[in-house]
Amino acid sequence: MMKSSRIKVYAYFDKASNAFTVSGIEFREFIQYLTVPLDNLLLVKGDYFGNRVSNHFELLEGRESIAQLAREEIYTWGDFCFFDYSTNGNPDNLTKQEIAEILYFSHTQEAMRPPFFAALHNRFAYYTHDDGWQCKIYCCAPEEFAVVLYAKLFGVRAAQENTSGVRSLLEQCEYGILCDLQTCGTAEVQIKTVGRYTDMDAVLNHSEMAY
Repeated sequence: MMKSSRIKVYAYFDKASNAFTVSGIEFREFIQYLTVPLDNLLLVKGDYFGNRVSNHFELLEGRESIAQLAREEIYTWGDFCFFDYSTNGNPDNLTKQEIAEILYFSHTQEAMRPPFFAALHNRFAYYTHDDGWQCKIYCCAPEEFAVVLYAKLFGVRAAQENTSGVRSLLEQCEYGILCDLQTCGTAEVQIKTVGRYTDMDAVLNHSEMAY
């Protein structure tokens, strides 16, 4: 049985690196709320076998395979890390330096340089601990993840229709935002500016004081 969704959401956007630090969005929600689905995944960390192997990485090919992965209990794996790649990408063409950079990100949650590779045509570099408890997500186009975040807070339809709201939310994320969906109920979602955090336990403590 799948556990219930996380109800406290934190997001900070580092504009200089196009990276989000996030708590409260699980992998299945990330996949569900993306406007354009991912084609394939290069799995760096995670207890899962793909369709084939390249450079010692499991490859998960096709949108249906990704949808099946999203139904797994990823929380039980601890750490989960992947890079997506397009139908035009070929992980076999990754250089040794690029492989080293991918592994570095999976160990440190930091990128040595922008983690977007011609061999992959990737849109994201994604790391999560305890599936949604603490995520680091590098985005080629930050607006893509802003849509995911907006859908989590306000619903999929609102994310599709309110493009100005999505842009505004992305700007707010530069200052670090926090929302407790449990306290909202049917009322208007309240977003609080709380600053930059790297310790999600500290965010939780802040939320208990803020609400």
